[in-house]
Amino acid sequence: MLFMVVNLLYYFAVQKLDSNFSKCIEASEFRNKQFRCIVIGNSLAMDGVDAGLFLEKGISTYNLSIGGASLKANYLQLKSYLEKNQLPHWVILGLSSCFGDDFNSEIINPVIDHCYHLSGYSISDLPLWKFRWIAKELLKKLISKDHREVDLQYGQLKFKRVVADKSDYNKNAPVTWDSLKYMESDYLMKIDSLCNQYKIKLIAIEMPGLKNTQNGIPVLNTLKFGKDKKSFQLINLNNREFCTLFDDKKDWLGNCHLNESGAQKLSNSIYEICLKNDSSL
Repeated sequence: MLFMVVNLLYYFAVQKLDSNFSKCIEASEFRNKQFRCIVIGNSLAMDGVDAGLFLEKGISTYNLSIGGASLKANYLQLKSYLEKNQLPHWVILGLSSCFGDDFNSEIINPVIDHCYHLSGYSISDLPLWKFRWIAKELLKKLISKDHREVDLQYGQLKFKRVVADKSDYNKNAPVTWDSLKYMESDYLMKIDSLCNQYKIKLIAIEMPGLKNTQNGIPVLNTLKFGKDKKSFQLINLNNREFCTLFDDKKDWLGNCHLNESGAQKLSNSIYEICLKNDSSL
């Protein structure tokens, strides 16, 4: 009984105190929402895309991104949202090649699995086990003011904390894409097909990272992928020249994540490059 009570208390604690968890619950329960733009991705997009800035420019936006989300999880989240809400005009997909992420990963963040009821329940779903890593995040908040100073606005986590980028540029940084990584990603193609099905404009963005991850690939790229070799627009915002936009000492949160200041700069650029002059509106 004591073990079960502790599990229940922990479950309610993580729901209320963990921003990822509370945000995922909120998003999974959306019904008939009317956002013009939806953002999907992992923690890079969750921290780095400022939905509130888009709203100030007249585009209602919600950031569905969840830390640790794979493209498979992004696809399932987006599919659920589109089935239950009014269709957006844009979907912004934040990709994270700067992490070296596997675009065909079958892993689903346990928080997403739980909130979207993607699987059955077993002994491994006990909160103390399934959400065990969240305890570390809650401990950080308990002992660190920097970790407590986080705002959740329209699905974006806004961090004021600063961790300077002290890395150096990679002399062997790529100047062309490994196009097979995109073309052979089943879940990237499923997201693209889902957007085509609903006549939604997909904007796929390689999120910026620290200097040692940045590349020399042009910002605007068009890849041919899929069975019909259709065009797929990819915006490379991990381009070395583009990333001079960010101040090494002010705009980073560590591990390729942007803080509130960096997110505003990135989001303003996304607006100027992708949304402001969209001829399809």
